[in-house]
Amino acid sequence: MDRSRRNCAVPTLVSYAQRAAVKHLDFIDSFGEDLGGRVDLLAPILAHGTAEQLFRLERQTPALAALTQEMWKALCQKEDVVDFLKIDSGEELEPECWKNHFFVLKERARQKLENVRVQIQARRQGLEKEKKDHQIKVSDRLMAIPDKKSGWGGFAPAPKTLMQQTRRKATAMQRATFNPPRHTIHNRVLAPSTVTAIFPAPPLNVHGQRPIVRAPAARPQPHSSTSTSSSTSTSPPPDRVQAAPLAPAASNKRPIELSSAHIEKLMSGSAGQLVSESPRPAKRIKKDPMAALFLPKGRSRVGAQR
Repeated sequence: MDRSRRNCAVPTLVSYAQRAAVKHLDFIDSFGEDLGGRVDLLAPILAHGTAEQLFRLERQTPALAALTQEMWKALCQKEDVVDFLKIDSGEELEPECWKNHFFVLKERARQKLENVRVQIQARRQGLEKEKKDHQIKVSDRLMAIPDKKSGWGGFAPAPKTLMQQTRRKATAMQRATFNPPRHTIHNRVLAPSTVTAIFPAPPLNVHGQRPIVRAPAARPQPHSSTSTSSSTSTSPPPDRVQAAPLAPAASNKRPIELSSAHIEKLMSGSAGQLVSESPRPAKRIKKDPMAALFLPKGRSRVGAQR
C-alpha cells in the first residue's frame, strides 16, 4: 500500500500554480522588483518560456538576468547546434552573454535565408526569361518599329533635362565654329563630254525624243530653149531625206518608251508628208513669139483699135 501511494502521489499546489503560470506566461507583465525567496519557484516557469517572453520579462524585471543565463544557453543550442558544439568542444570561446549571442545567431540565420531567397529568385527569373525567349508568339498585327521621336510601343521618350539640352547646344555651336564643313568629292560637278559623230544614225529606241525630218533645199534648174522642156520641167523630188535627232528633252519630262516598229512607222509617215509639202519653185512661162501671129478674131480687133 505504501509503494502504490508513493507512485500515485498527488501533485502539490505549487506545481499546479507553476503549470498555470507557464500556460498564461504571455499575460504576466512583471514578477515585481524584489524577488526575495521566490527565485527557485520562478526557474521552472522561465525554463518553458520563449525568447520573446524572456526578453520582455527581463526588461520589466531586471533582477531576472541572473536566472535567465541557462535559459538563453538552451535557446542558443536549439537555434544553432553546430555553433553550440564548437563552443562546447572548445574550438570557440564561450560568449560572456548568452542573450547577446542568441541574437547574433538569429541575425546570421536571417542573412542565410535572405541569400538563399535571392539565389532562388534570380534562378527563377532566368528560367522565366529563357522560357519567354523560346516561346512562340502569334499575333495578327505588325511588329512596332522603334522611332527616334517615339520609343517602343509608340510612347514618347522622357523629356531631356536642362543639362542635356545645354550640352547639345554647346556641341552644335562648337562644330559650327571650329569644324567647318569639308568639301567632299560628291559636291564636284563634272562637265558633260560633247562628242558628236559625223553621220549620226537615227536611234532605234528613243526615250523622251521626237525626230525632226528636214528636206533639202531645191536647186535651181537651167532654162531650156524649147517650150516643151520649159512647160514640163519641174524640180526633181528629193532622193534622200536626212533626219537629225532633237536635243534631249528636259529632265523633268517623263520618258516615253516606243517600240522599233512604231518608230519606223512614224519616220516613214513624217518623211513622206514633209516631202509632199515641201515648197516648189514657181514656174516661169516664156512667151512663144510665134503664138502672137495667130490671135483670135476679137482680140485682133481690140489690138487694132488701140
